[in-house]
Amino acid sequence: MNQASGGHIFLHRPRGIQIKEIDGVLHITRKWFSLMFIFLLIFTVLWNSIFIYYIFIDSPRGTGENPTKIMPFFQFALGLALLYYNITGLLNKTTITLSSTSLSVKHSPLPWPGKMKIARSEIEQLFVEKNIRKTKSSVIILFDLNIITKTDSRIRLLKNLSDKDQALYIENILEDKLNIKDRVVPEEVDK
Repeated sequence: MNQASGGHIFLHRPRGIQIKEIDGVLHITRKWFSLMFIFLLIFTVLWNSIFIYYIFIDSPRGTGENPTKIMPFFQFALGLALLYYNITGLLNKTTITLSSTSLSVKHSPLPWPGKMKIARSEIEQLFVEKNIRKTKSSVIILFDLNIITKTDSRIRLLKNLSDKDQALYIENILEDKLNIKDRVVPEEVDK
């Protein structure tokens, strides 16, 4: 660990994070790739194959309206949405850009919600928050990087990061570059 001039302790640079500073503009890039997306992609391709076969090849023919005939189309649409999610997980990256006037977030190369821009002067504090999701069989812990503005509003900068170290590392880098003294926020994770 290294101590920065602003008193922040930087963690080791987590895998999947790249930092570049060009002409005074900081670019932090986070790759989304994870092995989970490969396994989900295999499942999604199998899922979609079943419904493609059912809808286009083995679809029951007949007259009359049967509400169960429409169900495979909804399941196939769900499968296509899941396929898009998996492909973005394999290809996309998030770029956080800190210039002299603003902080912005962009996801690319495939479109994804969460693009934002905020004036640098509006940022009061950053903090990482734990986001716990429970399913019937498991508990999923994810992390969100949030901004507290000068007007005490909260803005989610990044959401659903699976790696706590990535979230804390990005928080530390941004606070150091913004000359923000870290303070305790009740919802933040332990550092």
